[in-house]
Amino acid sequence: MVAVRSVIDSYRKTYGDNDADNTQRLQFLEDRKVALSNELKTLKDRVQSQAEDGSGSLDQVYQYKQAEVNRTESRIKDIELAIAERGSNLPAASQPAQVVTPEMVAISSLQMRRNLDVKHDLQIKIANDVRRLGEKHQTVLEDQAMLQQVDEDIDQILDAYHKGELPGANAAAAPSTNEMSVEQLKSSGKKLEEMRAKEKKELAELGKKNMQFKALQDELEGVKSRLDETRQRIEQLSVEGSVSGRLTVVSSGDKPLQPDKDRRAAFAAAGGMGLGALGFGSVLLFGLISRTVRHIDDARRATPAAHRLLGVLPSLPSDLSDPDQVTIAAHSVHQIRGLLQLGHSADECPCIAVTSPSPGAGKTSLSIALGLSFAASGSKTLLIDCDLIGGGLTSAVTKIRKRRIGYVLVQKGLIKEEDVERIKSLARRSRIRFGEAAVKLGLVSSQDVDKAMDTQSRSPVGLREAMAGEPLQNCVMNSGIPGLFLLPLGSARREHAGQLSPAAVAKLMALARKYFNAIVIDTGPILGSFEASVVTAAADETVLTFSRGEQRSLIEESVSRLNELGATFAGVVFNRAHDADLRTSGISSSISRSSPSNAPEIKLLPMSDRGIKLGPVAEAVAALTESAANAS
Repeated sequence: MVAVRSVIDSYRKTYGDNDADNTQRLQFLEDRKVALSNELKTLKDRVQSQAEDGSGSLDQVYQYKQAEVNRTESRIKDIELAIAERGSNLPAASQPAQVVTPEMVAISSLQMRRNLDVKHDLQIKIANDVRRLGEKHQTVLEDQAMLQQVDEDIDQILDAYHKGELPGANAAAAPSTNEMSVEQLKSSGKKLEEMRAKEKKELAELGKKNMQFKALQDELEGVKSRLDETRQRIEQLSVEGSVSGRLTVVSSGDKPLQPDKDRRAAFAAAGGMGLGALGFGSVLLFGLISRTVRHIDDARRATPAAHRLLGVLPSLPSDLSDPDQVTIAAHSVHQIRGLLQLGHSADECPCIAVTSPSPGAGKTSLSIALGLSFAASGSKTLLIDCDLIGGGLTSAVTKIRKRRIGYVLVQKGLIKEEDVERIKSLARRSRIRFGEAAVKLGLVSSQDVDKAMDTQSRSPVGLREAMAGEPLQNCVMNSGIPGLFLLPLGSARREHAGQLSPAAVAKLMALARKYFNAIVIDTGPILGSFEASVVTAAADETVLTFSRGEQRSLIEESVSRLNELGATFAGVVFNRAHDADLRTSGISSSISRSSPSNAPEIKLLPMSDRGIKLGPVAEAVAALTESAANAS
């Protein structure tokens, strides 16, 4: 007892003063942390305010503006060289050939000027969106596709200029430097110098803004570094204080009055065994009551007996290196398609809607695979994207469908519908474009064609335009696969979901039945999208697909929702199943795992031959169909 009290007294004398010092240091550091946090918040607000009004990283915009200045200076040098050559009376044959740039053609072409303006705006928008959203974002991909189309239009106009066939050229356009007089050259040079001065001024302002923004970011990083150091020091002092100070006396060494037996070891062993058994039992109980679909039996229990299991699709790798897996996946899709066709007569056009309980279940991949299967069976098939939020089918389309120039001219009231065939006939006979043929017939002017082409370049067509009354054949695009056609979203976005109605969808389906033998509609998840409710209620049949790992409660709720909507429920498809589920499903077990020696070789189609990107399941259907066609 005396020894314990001596140790306690010595500890108090040695470390008692350090407690007060640590308290003062901690208080000072806490005050410093609050001040740095406030300063960091102020800097973040300043950075955010500059980023919101477009003053973020301007490196790409600065480079583009620098390129504009260089092009203007190059043009000024060309004019100065032409003036010098006129002064030296060089013969025309000795004058160097002039390189025609898009900016030079823009002097005489309204269409070229508009395309250059559109390109400039798209480059700035893409640079900002990449910084905010990332390179793979849907908005960035759409803008990049539109930029590529604008570059192709610029190249076409430049090629037409070289051939002397530039449509819509201004009659009062400035001649080339070889044809201009010295006075005209000097006048053009003066205008270009004014343009260069303006562009250099804008370039200097961009550089200044960029430097200010970078300096602000450096200051922000410095404050962050000091704040992190302060927090680390507070944590260090807190740990030291817990070790060296805050002494609490529990006992001063009382003299025991009777012997004591320590039972802690026995209690600890019993408690450990009990907790271990509790943990094991909890895990076992959780496994027994798990509400996720993991196997084919779970899929059957998740749906009522009245709703049949249409098929089971395997989980495939992206390279499809195993031909047996390709065959199994393709036959599974064909069997699903066959079951769907059983309820319809031979001359009837079935309209099948595909939905899922939640995103990521593979409904778009199944929709494309079913479209390929219908097309392989000889049915002219239309795939419709009606998922305004996900847009999976539209994102798989490799090219953007645009309005035809004739339709644009009719909509603007420049020509009549009966003039279209006459213009087409002249264009085919003369091997010229539609707009040029219309100008030759005197129906429109070159300027009218330029404006129509400008409208065409920024007008994708698809679902929204077809429902608004545009001819369906002008909105549908060829997939590059025989018998398969696509109707993408066009200009439809999530904010246009309110324009959908059961009557409008039914009208579109009735129109599509006139041209196609089968219709497959890819819509959003039934529990999370308005368009899925409209489409499933109007379609002939609805297929519900879900993947391994889906919550059983979501599947049951999806089936209940379809019944409430009055949809005709065709059945469910279990996606990404294991090999054991395929063997025990009763659907895919009939497909042999062994390949006969005379089976055709399965090769994947080259991507350039298609207008749509395929997932693994759809790729398997396309590969098996192509292999069978080659073998026959």
